[in-house]
Amino acid sequence: MSKQKKGSLSMAKKIAYGLGNAGGGFTWGTITTFLLLYCTNVIGVSAAIIGTLLMAAKLLDGITDIFMGRIIDLTKVKMGKTRFWYLISCIPMGVCMFLIFNVPGSMGERGKSIWIFIFYLLISAVFYTMNQVAYNMMLARVTKDQHDQVTMSGAAMLSGTIGGVIVASITSGLVESFGGGQTGWRIVALIYAVVGVIILLIPFFSLKELPEEEFIVPIQEAGIGDSVNTPVISFGETIVELLKNKYFILILLLYFVGYANSGIMQSSMAYYATYSLGNAGLMGVLGMCTTIPLILGLPFMPKIIDKLGMRKACVLGAVISTAGCAVAAAGQFAGMLILIAGLLIKALGMVPGSATYTPFLVKADEYHFQKKGHRVTGSLFSCATVGTKVGQGFGTAICGWILTWSGFDGTAAVQTSTAGNAINFLYLGFPLIFSIITIFIYANMKVESEIK
Repeated sequence: MSKQKKGSLSMAKKIAYGLGNAGGGFTWGTITTFLLLYCTNVIGVSAAIIGTLLMAAKLLDGITDIFMGRIIDLTKVKMGKTRFWYLISCIPMGVCMFLIFNVPGSMGERGKSIWIFIFYLLISAVFYTMNQVAYNMMLARVTKDQHDQVTMSGAAMLSGTIGGVIVASITSGLVESFGGGQTGWRIVALIYAVVGVIILLIPFFSLKELPEEEFIVPIQEAGIGDSVNTPVISFGETIVELLKNKYFILILLLYFVGYANSGIMQSSMAYYATYSLGNAGLMGVLGMCTTIPLILGLPFMPKIIDKLGMRKACVLGAVISTAGCAVAAAGQFAGMLILIAGLLIKALGMVPGSATYTPFLVKADEYHFQKKGHRVTGSLFSCATVGTKVGQGFGTAICGWILTWSGFDGTAAVQTSTAGNAINFLYLGFPLIFSIITIFIYANMKVESEIK
């Protein structure tokens, strides 16, 4: 069996993989960015209530993540174990997103909350779980080359960010152009659902998984296990092994911190632009502050990572990002230009991490294989997404709780000073705290040097 050569996947295929994340921007990204605002300002549901319900859904979501990885590990179909589950998830994601933004107006607050909870739970704990576990694991199944994986991971992060920026920039205007209120949201949700599903399907039709033999050959070469009777361990044993894998724990923490930060910033961005900056249209500017550094920085990441290694590149990036957070926080008092400069510096520092989220998982899987003699790729990837889901849910819940505590009123044109300060801290203060924590996580991520 011939091994893959460096750069074996064409750039078109790498881009096609990345575009799948843009589809997520139109479906899941719309939910994470606008659901809290939709609930407080359109259907009149308390931010604390909806935040708590979403957090509860995320905890259940974390459980389904674990089982989804195990299911993928045991799947054997001709089209490939990850492509099969990825395909099944795409259309239901669009349908659930559409229904979330179509709460019947005749319902009371309790009924509306239950409606949101049911369809949020469906997309989050079932279909988005299915989609993301399969999508992330697909990276390890279509190529074994680190250059390909870094490029594809970066492309996914970039396209997801661009999709999110497009959604953040045009949604408020689109909703108003279609009549505003529930009517406007219904039409916009339908458009986003259709566009999102079409884009989500691009990776499925563009990529093929490597033959299963490609994942058996290394076992023979290492002299571990048997190429025919590769050891199969129970679900419980898999979880115990993962909890003993120090790099899995670090990645779990990294995902939790990173996506808690993302959840808070996405949920608070609309409030910050509307009430702190006084112009909801500035959401596009805030989003571009994240996108521009990614566009400029990602093409250089493979060479930088080759020279420094993933760990050193990410530590350096996290330090730069922390400095950017501090500058952005100062910009709240020093003016818009300082704020934008800080956000740009912060995003530039996040580029190495954006390019290595999934490659670190691939390395952790290889580390596990060398220690135990068998792979648990699906379970490892899915358990890591527990950090993603719970972190994002925690971030959204924090926004809801703090907004309610501060006395935020979605029907008021002007908010109290307490509510204004709370919004500022959500968007500018929490990212600084999380960025500092990230430095210490990356500093201990020495998995590259421990792989033979």
